[in-house]
Amino acid sequence: MSKIMDMIKNEKVEWKKLGEVCDIVKGKQFNKRDMLEDGKYPVINGGITPSGYVEVYNQSANTITISQGGASAGFINFIENKFWLGAHAFAINPKDTVLNRYIYHFLKMNQEKLQDKKEGAGIPSISKTTLESLEIPIPSIETQEKIVKILDKFTNYVTELQAELQARTKQYSYYRDMLLSEENLNKLSKKLDRLEDKKYELRIVTLGEIVDIMVGGDVPKNNFSKTKTKEFSIPIYSNGIAEKALYGYTNQIRVDKPSVTVSARGTIGYVCLREEPYYPIVRLLCLLPKQDIAIKYLYYFLQNSKINHIHTGIPSLTTDMVKNIKLYLPPILIQNKVVEILDKFQSLLSDTQGLLPQEIEQRQKQYEFYREKLLTFDEKYGSLPACLPACLIIDTKFFSILKEAAAIVEVELFNKVEWKTLGEVSIITRGASPRPINKYLTDSHEGIPWIKIGDVSKNSKYIKQTEQKITQEGAKKSRILKKGDFVMSNSMSYGRPYILDIIGAIHDGWASISNYENTLDSDFLYYYLVSSKVEKYWRNKINSSSVSNLNTNIIKSLPVPIISKEVQKYVSKILDKFDILINDLTKGLPKEIELREKQYEYYREKLLDFSKNN
Repeated sequence: MSKIMDMIKNEKVEWKKLGEVCDIVKGKQFNKRDMLEDGKYPVINGGITPSGYVEVYNQSANTITISQGGASAGFINFIENKFWLGAHAFAINPKDTVLNRYIYHFLKMNQEKLQDKKEGAGIPSISKTTLESLEIPIPSIETQEKIVKILDKFTNYVTELQAELQARTKQYSYYRDMLLSEENLNKLSKKLDRLEDKKYELRIVTLGEIVDIMVGGDVPKNNFSKTKTKEFSIPIYSNGIAEKALYGYTNQIRVDKPSVTVSARGTIGYVCLREEPYYPIVRLLCLLPKQDIAIKYLYYFLQNSKINHIHTGIPSLTTDMVKNIKLYLPPILIQNKVVEILDKFQSLLSDTQGLLPQEIEQRQKQYEFYREKLLTFDEKYGSLPACLPACLIIDTKFFSILKEAAAIVEVELFNKVEWKTLGEVSIITRGASPRPINKYLTDSHEGIPWIKIGDVSKNSKYIKQTEQKITQEGAKKSRILKKGDFVMSNSMSYGRPYILDIIGAIHDGWASISNYENTLDSDFLYYYLVSSKVEKYWRNKINSSSVSNLNTNIIKSLPVPIISKEVQKYVSKILDKFDILINDLTKGLPKEIELREKQYEYYREKLLDFSKNN
């Protein structure tokens, strides 16, 4: 290296204008709607990456390009394959006196200076005249060759490392999408969500602890019809069985959420599940769950409890009698599985077509047997204790019965992936901008961080700080988000998610996702939002609509997989390791690339530092 440095020090160079030693050609427009996803040749235009692909080319391989217009004006690139040069880019074709790669290295070294020469208040651009007048030192061809050989060696190191990083990134994307696929999430759920592997608490409670009881009163005489009309459409239920319980209709509602009714007189103990609003009368007992119990689990329990066998001096049930009924209460997860199995048994009982009477009877007995076993837990514990509260751990024998019943009715005991829209499991809002924004900017320590797209760090999934703050007054006119909320740009780089590591306010160029924590783990949601599947979903939604940005309705419509938090965290832990390998700028290949690039820039500066006095 010292020999080449000594040679350069004594090299006689001639300074010429770029227009003297190169032909500078501006490209031609190619209509975007005529571009193809699988086209053979890239279209190089004003940006850093290709703007599309086509089946024709107008420039040969190994050509220097300079972006002409837009935010990337002045960007220098070297295209190694044939391509189409667009209307917002220049091609630099050196003449015989200079080497192609020598010109490239010199221009790349002066890229920032060139970008400073952008003109225009609207869309900035660089003129052909500016490029033609750029001065460049021209040493001998021999010296150019030596300089190129050294600098190309450094860029080849970088290129090889970038190719390896790209391969790893592609591999990462593949495994990320595979890990987040419905098939894999179901496999993981089956493996990690084994009910029998966990210790579930079995609480002993009274019905009075877990339900509110409403008692039916008199018929609303002035608001009543025997038949359903437009005015009177709310059913009135009494103590009868099945359709005989329907007394008439009213326009008043006393029970507006799912409940279980129990006949207190006449047909004592008759149990019915009511899921629509209604009006109860004649001492009909209405049980409304207030915590920890699934409505259908309550319904099946009361069906099985033989509540009509309670002996009293008078032929009726009172609220106190029902409140004092004891039951074993497993976690809601177990309740839901029991309900799913018993629902399937009920479905089989309803489908008796083609069955013999003895087969129907056998099916009924089978249902009642498993209902008894799955709701009473009496295999181990026998009768309920007299004193409360008490709790136990669900015995493994219960899970054997649960698995046995599930196998009969073909119910999976692990939680399969359930799909919901993002709008169903979170709150999606658009930011808001106090105007004029300069009026609300502040340096006060009491200011609220003002989050802009410029505050995001490359490859980071967090926003940790902001350059600017706004006043408390300005924040009230904006949208304040808490730590852990997501933001996504709804225009530039649309759909790219970031997790807030700060409290901050967002302008109307952002959309936010909050209140997702009950259903989704933040890391899992992040990895799902950056997956190829979601990227494609955003693109298809925007391309198929009249809007050109990612509005809140599109974001709300995104289907998301709902699985247990345990599975979500397991997937996230694997993807975290991949993410460090690919994106962490302090470790692995990204750090090596950064060091090699700095090394290249250092020697490029040294090797191309020709004094005009030479």
